[in-house]
Amino acid sequence: MVSQDLQHSTRRGPFFHLIHLISRQRLISVGKEIHEGAKFYAAVELVNRSFKACDIFVCDVLQRHTMQINNFSPPENVYAESLLAGKRWVDRNNKHFQSLKIPYNIFHWEKYLLRQEFPSLQEKILVAYEEDSNFKEAMHDTITEFVNRYARRFDIIDEKMAFKCCFDYLVEETAIIMLMMQKDQYKYIVYPGKMPKVLSAARDKFVVPNNLELLKWVTIYIRHR
Repeated sequence: MVSQDLQHSTRRGPFFHLIHLISRQRLISVGKEIHEGAKFYAAVELVNRSFKACDIFVCDVLQRHTMQINNFSPPENVYAESLLAGKRWVDRNNKHFQSLKIPYNIFHWEKYLLRQEFPSLQEKILVAYEEDSNFKEAMHDTITEFVNRYARRFDIIDEKMAFKCCFDYLVEETAIIMLMMQKDQYKYIVYPGKMPKVLSAARDKFVVPNNLELLKWVTIYIRHR
């Protein structure tokens, strides 16, 4: 989630992943346990107490990239599958949204992906990758972290394909969050995990020089009882 106004800081404890909100923003990774059931409800309640408004971004179609790892279905089929998963997630968790007492909106990833300016901003990230060695290193480190985490759960059939899927994912994510959402003046991104290294590098490169107050990453921690 992303929020424009942070009423008070979140408390630290076992962390909980949420997905973006700007000005009001929170990010949701479809399918993660942390975004389901009682854990998701706890995060919603924490956002209720901490922010004045939020936009919930469901990163459904973004996940089509990593869904292609070990998946040889046509890309259009995977796209449709990811979109359906996002819609089902919203339906499944609608009861938790009803507990929000602050103004909120729910958006899907296509809100930004289908904008006319997306291709040019995506190209801007690709140029940064080619010309900025620090940014490239951050990209590779983030990919390595994800691939290693994935490999602990599944066998990777094609390592080059896994790298490409992660690269495409991160280029798209970085262009949308750090370039497009910056234009929408979101102040906070709420997520139950640390900011990926490449997003941090992109914020330093593209956001901080323009406005230090935008797109601050807020990690939500949920205490286990």
